[in-house]
Amino acid sequence: MKKIFLTLSLFGISYAGFAQTLEEIGKNVDINLYLRSSLEIPENGQGGMKANEARFEVRGNVGEQLEYRIRYRLNRNSPAGTLNNATSALDHAYVNYKFGEGYKWSTMVGKQINHYGSWEFYDNPTFEYQYSDYVNRQQNLFPVAAMVSYNADDNNSFHIQAYNTHSQTFSKLVESTGYKPLGLEQSKLPLGVNFAWKGSFWDKKFHTFYSFTTSQVAKGKQDYKIALGNKWTLDKFSGYLDLQHSQNAIDHFNVISKELNAYQQTLDPTYVHQFAKNVQFQSVALRLNYAITPKWHITGKSVYERMNSKDNTLALGNEMNQRTLNLLGLEFKPFERQNFKLFTYYAYRTNTYKKPLHTLYPQQNHGMFAIGALWFVNAL
Repeated sequence: MKKIFLTLSLFGISYAGFAQTLEEIGKNVDINLYLRSSLEIPENGQGGMKANEARFEVRGNVGEQLEYRIRYRLNRNSPAGTLNNATSALDHAYVNYKFGEGYKWSTMVGKQINHYGSWEFYDNPTFEYQYSDYVNRQQNLFPVAAMVSYNADDNNSFHIQAYNTHSQTFSKLVESTGYKPLGLEQSKLPLGVNFAWKGSFWDKKFHTFYSFTTSQVAKGKQDYKIALGNKWTLDKFSGYLDLQHSQNAIDHFNVISKELNAYQQTLDPTYVHQFAKNVQFQSVALRLNYAITPKWHITGKSVYERMNSKDNTLALGNEMNQRTLNLLGLEFKPFERQNFKLFTYYAYRTNTYKKPLHTLYPQQNHGMFAIGALWFVNAL
């Protein structure tokens, strides 16, 4: 009888300890779902139901000094990068360690967000219906990286991040495009470095996210980027204005190289296709949100982007390519305490090439109507 009583007592203590552990874990863990789906009807082409966002996230902390985060895109499947050994479906997989007096210092290691000054990209992706080409095509958005941060006070933080400029090796980039390297060699350490400052002003109604970046993919070919992100959050009115300027020694993201190669081949049929050189990218992205009532919101977005050729052999100059995006939408939020919305919007994109590229690539216009639902779910 004593043995039975002792066994039951030990079982009760173990169960109580296990329940307490689960309760502590629950307090320190967030499980989130990022969901957005819509019916998209383009003016030209075939429409259909789209799973725009489907991401699963687990994040939390162990004690006061260790944080972790894992976020995975459920609607994307891709092989691991040849350089970073990570699939592009994996957004985050990092640990963050806080240290120093008041834990003002921290170091983050693993797959993480590219910490350059863009609120368009940095904010919750569930609520961003359409992205600029600058975000979509010209960045390694979630690189494997290491970052050191210092929180000077409640309103200012400073960050230095070293990251893989590209997820693929240089040889894989050359192979995937079919271009000839023509003297370009792979960099021994194809890294980029972000120097960023985040600030808050006027009782956290206005936020800055400014950064300077230098990076390299090919040996001796350095890229530079300045990004100025500005965001405001008022009672009924919110939005951001992102300004970006980058100077790329080579177009390793293959944004304009295809078009320039086609143009060069019209001048010289023996021209060898290669990465475009000395290309300048500039972008302005403006997003405005206004709450008409607590349940009804209107949103608008306008993007202007241009590419300039600084290659003297081409004589194309500024504005060889210009792209715009304009979006106007209406949102309905039926539940006050849930990030659930029904939405509809119309988006219109243009893509214009300067002469003589215009003869090969006439102006492209794309309009699209969408209606759907989104939900950012904090499941735990």
